Amino acid sequence: MTEPYPNGSGAEIADLGFARLDLQRAARTGDPEVVFGRGKTPAQVVAALHTLHEAHPDGAVLATRLDGDAAALVRAELPDADVDEVARTAVLGKPRAPRGRVAVVGAGTADMPVVRECVTTVRVFGSDPDTILDVGVAGLHRLLAQRDRIDEADAIVAVAGMEAALPRSSAASPARR
Repeated sequence: MTEPYPNGSGAEIADLGFARLDLQRAARTGDPEVVFGRGKTPAQVVAALHTLHEAHPDGAVLATRLDGDAAALVRAELPDADVDEVARTAVLGKPRAPRGRVAVVGAGTADMPVVRECVTTVRVFGSDPDTILDVGVAGLHRLLAQRDRIDEADAIVAVAGMEAALPRSSAASPARR
Protein backbone atom coordinates (compact mmCIF):
# COMPACT_ATOMS: atom_id res chain seq x y z
CA MET A 1 0.00 0.00 0.00
CA THR A 2 1.33 3.41 -0.91
CA GLU A 3 0.29 6.71 0.58
CA PRO A 4 1.41 10.30 0.16
CA TYR A 5 3.75 11.86 2.69
CA PRO A 6 1.77 13.74 5.32
CA ASN A 7 3.54 17.02 4.49
CA GLY A 8 1.79 17.18 1.13
CA SER A 9 5.03 16.90 -0.84
CA GLY A 10 3.45 14.45 -3.27
CA ALA A 11 6.11 11.86 -2.51
CA GLU A 12 4.90 8.36 -1.86
CA ILE A 13 5.85 5.79 0.70
CA ALA A 14 5.19 2.07 0.77
CA ASP A 15 4.15 1.02 4.26
CA LEU A 16 5.24 -2.59 4.68
CA GLY A 17 4.32 -2.71 8.36
CA PHE A 18 7.95 -3.05 9.44
CA ALA A 19 9.31 -0.27 7.20
CA ARG A 20 8.04 2.78 5.35
CA LEU A 21 9.93 2.87 2.07
CA ASP A 22 10.51 6.16 0.27
CA LEU A 23 9.41 5.42 -3.30
CA GLN A 24 10.25 8.90 -4.58
CA ARG A 25 13.81 9.18 -3.28
CA ALA A 26 15.23 8.50 -6.75
CA ALA A 27 13.23 11.42 -8.16
CA ARG A 28 14.72 13.72 -5.51
CA THR A 29 18.27 12.39 -5.27
CA GLY A 30 18.86 10.32 -8.40
CA ASP A 31 19.03 7.03 -6.50
CA PRO A 32 16.45 4.84 -4.76
CA GLU A 33 16.49 4.01 -1.08
CA VAL A 34 18.93 1.28 0.03
CA VAL A 35 17.76 -1.63 2.20
CA PHE A 36 19.93 -1.98 5.31
CA GLY A 37 19.58 -5.67 6.11
CA ARG A 38 20.94 -5.76 9.65
CA GLY A 39 18.08 -6.09 12.10
CA LYS A 40 15.58 -7.22 9.48
CA THR A 41 14.31 -10.75 9.02
CA PRO A 42 15.14 -12.47 5.74
CA ALA A 43 11.48 -12.09 4.66
CA GLN A 44 11.59 -8.37 5.43
CA VAL A 45 14.72 -7.93 3.32
CA VAL A 46 13.07 -9.72 0.39
CA ALA A 47 9.86 -7.68 0.73
CA ALA A 48 11.72 -4.37 0.87
CA LEU A 49 14.02 -5.21 -2.04
CA HIS A 50 11.10 -6.45 -4.16
CA THR A 51 8.97 -3.37 -3.39
CA LEU A 52 11.78 -0.96 -4.24
CA HIS A 53 12.54 -2.82 -7.46
CA GLU A 54 8.88 -2.65 -8.51
CA ALA A 55 8.99 1.12 -7.95
CA HIS A 56 12.28 1.43 -9.88
CA PRO A 57 12.18 -1.30 -12.56
CA ASP A 58 14.62 0.47 -14.89
CA GLY A 59 17.49 0.64 -12.41
CA ALA A 60 19.21 -1.24 -9.65
CA VAL A 61 18.19 -1.43 -6.01
CA LEU A 62 20.61 -2.46 -3.30
CA ALA A 63 20.41 -4.33 0.00
CA THR A 64 23.42 -4.28 2.32
CA ARG A 65 24.61 -6.04 5.48
CA LEU A 66 22.74 -9.26 4.74
CA ASP A 67 23.27 -12.26 6.97
CA GLY A 68 23.49 -15.74 5.45
CA ASP A 69 19.79 -16.51 5.90
CA ALA A 70 18.72 -13.27 4.24
CA ALA A 71 21.12 -13.84 1.34
CA ALA A 72 19.76 -17.37 0.86
CA LEU A 73 16.13 -16.19 0.84
CA VAL A 74 16.90 -13.35 -1.57
CA ARG A 75 18.55 -15.87 -3.88
CA ALA A 76 15.52 -18.22 -3.62
CA GLU A 77 12.74 -15.61 -3.86
CA LEU A 78 14.40 -13.12 -6.23
CA PRO A 79 16.43 -15.29 -8.62
CA ASP A 80 17.43 -12.30 -10.77
CA ALA A 81 19.20 -10.69 -7.81
CA ASP A 82 22.98 -10.65 -7.76
CA VAL A 83 23.94 -11.79 -4.25
CA ASP A 84 27.52 -11.37 -3.01
CA GLU A 85 28.14 -13.39 0.15
CA VAL A 86 31.47 -11.69 0.88
CA ALA A 87 30.09 -8.16 0.44
CA ARG A 88 26.85 -9.19 2.17
CA THR A 89 24.90 -7.40 -0.58
CA ALA A 90 22.14 -8.08 -3.05
CA VAL A 91 21.44 -6.05 -6.18
CA LEU A 92 18.17 -6.38 -8.05
CA GLY A 93 18.01 -4.74 -11.47
CA LYS A 94 20.62 -3.33 -13.79
CA PRO A 95 22.89 -0.51 -12.63
CA ARG A 96 23.03 2.51 -14.91
CA ALA A 97 26.00 3.08 -17.20
CA PRO A 98 29.01 4.21 -15.17
CA ARG A 99 30.22 7.78 -15.14
CA GLY A 100 33.37 8.63 -13.28
CA ARG A 101 35.88 6.35 -11.64
CA VAL A 102 36.19 5.69 -7.92
CA ALA A 103 39.37 4.20 -6.45
CA VAL A 104 38.35 1.82 -3.67
CA VAL A 105 41.56 1.42 -1.69
CA GLY A 106 41.69 -1.41 0.85
CA ALA A 107 44.37 -1.48 3.52
CA GLY A 108 44.46 -5.19 4.23
CA THR A 109 42.84 -8.50 3.45
CA ALA A 110 40.72 -8.28 6.61
CA ASP A 111 38.94 -5.30 5.02
CA MET A 112 37.67 -7.39 2.07
CA PRO A 113 33.97 -7.55 3.10
CA VAL A 114 33.75 -3.76 3.38
CA VAL A 115 35.78 -3.26 0.19
CA ARG A 116 33.40 -5.54 -1.71
CA GLU A 117 30.36 -3.80 -0.21
CA CYS A 118 31.82 -0.48 -1.31
CA VAL A 119 32.56 -1.73 -4.84
CA THR A 120 28.97 -2.95 -5.18
CA THR A 121 27.61 0.34 -3.88
CA VAL A 122 29.81 2.36 -6.25
CA ARG A 123 28.51 0.31 -9.20
CA VAL A 124 24.86 0.60 -8.16
CA PHE A 125 25.19 4.36 -7.75
CA GLY A 126 26.63 4.72 -11.24
CA SER A 127 30.41 4.89 -11.10
CA ASP A 128 33.19 2.57 -12.20
CA PRO A 129 35.12 1.15 -9.23
CA ASP A 130 38.87 0.57 -9.44
CA THR A 131 39.73 -1.80 -6.60
CA ILE A 132 43.21 -1.47 -5.11
CA LEU A 133 43.90 -4.07 -2.41
CA ASP A 134 46.37 -4.72 0.38
CA VAL A 135 48.11 -1.35 0.30
CA GLY A 136 48.11 -0.44 3.99
CA VAL A 137 50.72 1.94 5.29
CA ALA A 138 52.62 -0.89 6.99
CA GLY A 139 53.97 -1.44 3.47
CA LEU A 140 53.88 2.13 2.19
CA HIS A 141 55.75 1.09 -0.96
CA ARG A 142 52.66 -0.95 -1.97
CA LEU A 143 50.48 2.16 -1.74
CA LEU A 144 53.00 4.33 -3.58
CA ALA A 145 53.17 1.77 -6.40
CA GLN A 146 49.45 2.43 -7.01
CA ARG A 147 49.72 6.23 -6.94
CA ASP A 148 48.91 6.71 -10.64
CA ARG A 149 45.67 4.73 -10.35
CA ILE A 150 44.68 6.70 -7.27
CA ASP A 151 45.56 10.04 -8.89
CA GLU A 152 43.46 9.24 -11.97
CA ALA A 153 40.34 8.52 -9.93
CA ASP A 154 37.54 11.06 -9.65
CA ALA A 155 37.02 10.04 -6.02
CA ILE A 156 38.77 7.85 -3.45
CA VAL A 157 37.25 5.59 -0.83
CA ALA A 158 39.80 4.34 1.70
CA VAL A 159 38.74 1.20 3.57
CA ALA A 160 40.99 0.79 6.55
CA GLY A 161 39.55 -1.06 9.52
CA MET A 162 42.84 -1.08 11.41
CA GLU A 163 44.85 1.40 9.33
CA ALA A 164 43.83 4.89 10.40
CA ALA A 165 46.67 6.37 8.35
CA LEU A 166 45.51 5.01 4.97
CA PRO A 167 42.94 7.73 4.15
CA ARG A 168 45.50 10.46 4.79
CA SER A 169 48.27 8.60 2.95
CA SER A 170 46.18 7.88 -0.14
CA ALA A 171 45.04 11.51 -0.35
CA ALA A 172 48.56 12.88 0.16
CA SER A 173 49.68 12.26 -3.40
CA PRO A 174 51.20 15.41 -5.00
CA ALA A 175 48.60 15.27 -7.79
CA ARG A 176 45.79 15.56 -5.20
CA ARG A 177 47.11 18.76 -3.62
